[in-house]
Amino acid sequence: FDGYSDINHSYKFKSLADVSAFIKKNKHLPGVTKIDDLKKNVNGYSFDLTALSIQSLEKIEELYLHVIEQQKQIDAKNEEIEALRKALKDQTDKTNDRLQKLEKALIRNK
Repeated sequence: FDGYSDINHSYKFKSLADVSAFIKKNKHLPGVTKIDDLKKNVNGYSFDLTALSIQSLEKIEELYLHVIEQQKQIDAKNEEIEALRKALKDQTDKTNDRLQKLEKALIRNK
């Protein structure tokens, strides 16, 4: 995915920070028609089902792309945590070995 849509040329994939800022400012998702912009009639709202479907599909794709990116970050953090745990265990084992050697040496020197 290159961040753009072949169907909607004005579409651009936004970071979660950009989406959050847009929602805070505009009170709706970017790329989704505001309820105020829909035609209202006596039975409710009138809208273009094709446009609504495209907007919904774009949002679903965005969610998946964000989830995939977050999963990559989680996996990288888990790998780093495991490496740190192993390093800590190795260091603790070395420290315990040194302490045991020192204790033995002290006992022998008494």
